[in-house]
Amino acid sequence: RAPPFLPGPSAMAQPRGVALPFITVDDDGRFEVHEEAANVLRSVTTNISVVAVAGLYRTGKSFLLNTLVEAQDEGFAIGSTVNACTKGIWIWSIPIMDEDKGVSVVYMDTEGLGSTDRSTTHDSRIFAIALLLSSFFVYNSRGVIDAKAIEDLSLVANLSQMIQLRSNTTLTDAADLHEVFPNFLWVVRDFTLSLEDDAGRRITPRQYLEQCLSPQPETSEAAAVANQIRHIIAQCFASRDCVTMVRPADTEEKLRSLGRVPLEQLRPEFQKQLATLRKKVANGLQAKQVLGRHVNGDMFVELAQSYVTALNEGGVPVVSTALERAVASQCREAMRRSLEAYDAAMSPLLSALPAAPSALSAAHAAAAADAKGSYWRAAGPDGRNDGPVGAVGAELRAALRARGASAERDNAEASARSCRAVVERALGRLGEEVRGRAAAEGADTTDMSDAECDELRRNVEKLRDTLTAMVAEVKAVPGPGGPTVLLQALAGQVLDDITDWGGGVSDAFAREERRIEDALSALQRERSEVKSRIDAKRAMMQQEAATHERSLEELQERVTAERAKLEAEKARRQQEIQRHDGMLADMETLHGEAMEQLRKQNADLETKRADLEGRVVDERARHETSQEAVAKEMDSRRESAEGQMSGLAQSLNEARERLAQLQEQRAKLVEEQTAEKAAKQTQYNGELQTMRSQLAAELAQYDAETEAAIKAGREAKTSELETLRASVAEKKTQLGEGSGGGGGGGAAGAGEAKKARRIPSFLSRRPSTATGK
Repeated sequence: RAPPFLPGPSAMAQPRGVALPFITVDDDGRFEVHEEAANVLRSVTTNISVVAVAGLYRTGKSFLLNTLVEAQDEGFAIGSTVNACTKGIWIWSIPIMDEDKGVSVVYMDTEGLGSTDRSTTHDSRIFAIALLLSSFFVYNSRGVIDAKAIEDLSLVANLSQMIQLRSNTTLTDAADLHEVFPNFLWVVRDFTLSLEDDAGRRITPRQYLEQCLSPQPETSEAAAVANQIRHIIAQCFASRDCVTMVRPADTEEKLRSLGRVPLEQLRPEFQKQLATLRKKVANGLQAKQVLGRHVNGDMFVELAQSYVTALNEGGVPVVSTALERAVASQCREAMRRSLEAYDAAMSPLLSALPAAPSALSAAHAAAAADAKGSYWRAAGPDGRNDGPVGAVGAELRAALRARGASAERDNAEASARSCRAVVERALGRLGEEVRGRAAAEGADTTDMSDAECDELRRNVEKLRDTLTAMVAEVKAVPGPGGPTVLLQALAGQVLDDITDWGGGVSDAFAREERRIEDALSALQRERSEVKSRIDAKRAMMQQEAATHERSLEELQERVTAERAKLEAEKARRQQEIQRHDGMLADMETLHGEAMEQLRKQNADLETKRADLEGRVVDERARHETSQEAVAKEMDSRRESAEGQMSGLAQSLNEARERLAQLQEQRAKLVEEQTAEKAAKQTQYNGELQTMRSQLAAELAQYDAETEAAIKAGREAKTSELETLRASVAEKKTQLGEGSGGGGGGGAAGAGEAKKARRIPSFLSRRPSTATGK
């Protein structure tokens, strides 16, 4: 069946597939390959092509896959909340056959990266498995390709520590990973920028990707790290491309239920870009290869199991070792099927033994040639016969030789049984009468009459005819058992009868006796020849046995050497594990010390904060006491000042409400940014402490100014009101300057300045958002 985005039958006439879990992880972090999905993959006998989609969680990976397999409403799970939906790695249950390229296409959905309930190590393992198993890798992201998007792909920088190409090396250079990495397609969703260069010229999405992966000025340590990630991405993915896509719908309702919205109801521009994506995926399909060897379904499952086993054992996947295991498994299965085909081809002939040795040899040669051809077609489609392919091929040849020898033995035994039956029937036909009369007549040959001699001659003629017929019947029996059985019969009962018979009538039948003796001599010579051939055959078989013993000894030596190498490798791995454990313990100790210092600093800051808040409360109490004393003396003057004071108090309340709103906004921002690094969190805490200190200073300043204004009221009412107006004007000026200096709230700051509210300048700040072209 052709892929759905290529010319082919309608999807309505094709069987409907489902998403199946392929590799899942339990609560202890151990991966498991599910048998149902593995059986689906094992059914793929052609070369396999795997399209994997990965990216940050909740960015629409599963929706993208469903559009590729034309299963928008019943495909991979799509969520409408902020929680990750796909867990582990899932595949589509129906591999899609691309007849033009001769590959079966398997679509793979991976667990989203950066989920709050998963660790970075888990993300790295999922990312590494998806890259090692796929032949076409789609990375899905939103927005633009900026420094943040490059940082989200920092997992690539650690892949050289999580993947080992060959078992005889300890470290893998990131530049070498392109040997096993797939084609790379970066899909940028919800893209809103214009594809133009700095000169305003139109550029393609691929040029946009190359522009984003080019080195940037290293103005900081973060910029240097981002450049390193760009360099590693360019090295690992030699074949790379990009597709930009706008938001699929204009309304939030459609965006929350994309899985149920028909494609024709989405934005036309998005539909056009989706068609471009499908075309790029179709053109980029290729057979999965590992270190130059094509992979079918059986080998793919064996590779996945090897990678999962390595991760569960605390190691790293070794690509060459996994490939050898997969090839060996495929070779064993191919050998089993080849031997079954040989047995089926030989069964009709073996069930009808005995057979002519030439016919048996020809049938064995033809069946063995077909079995070997079937094996090499299945085990070595790339024309390579090294490693496990050659070793298992040698085992197949030995097994075929053993089956041929067994068939020859069975044929010889069947031939001997048939010949013995013929001899027994022939001897039975002689009858007791002929042998009895011959013995009686041969007891005294001196007085035999002519009639008795004629009778004896007739009996001898009859015996000769019987022997001649017996020899002819024995020779007509197929197989090599005739001469041996004939010699045994003639050397046994028949030879004894002839000897007794000939002794009784030696004088009367000298010529017949000589003729019989000549026949016996010929038979004995034939027997000697047969015995010589048997001895030669026995010597040849002994030589073959000696050769096999030498081969067995060589194989045992090789096994011993390989076992020693494996033991050395095991010891080295154990030392490496111990070294890593030591490093981990040191890191945990340093982490604990750092956390202890942070807790102490936090405690000191909380103590200082409590002290400042206490001082503010004391100052307010002192201020209130002073106000009461002054109020008793200036009741009449206070009435005129209360109007001005109420305005200032209202401004203070509004400032406090604004502070509460900003604190609520900050709490929401902190909740959304829990995944940010510890350095940013420390920076935010420092800014919050600075804001609190400035607020306390502003409140103290306000209390001092208020107290001065009340004391100044003791002077003349006109002078007092003028001073108060000057003070209010000064505060308005300060408020306008403070609101205008805020970084991210220009429009809001201007509005507050018009209202002449006294809000500290630092409260008008807004968290800036990083944008990129």
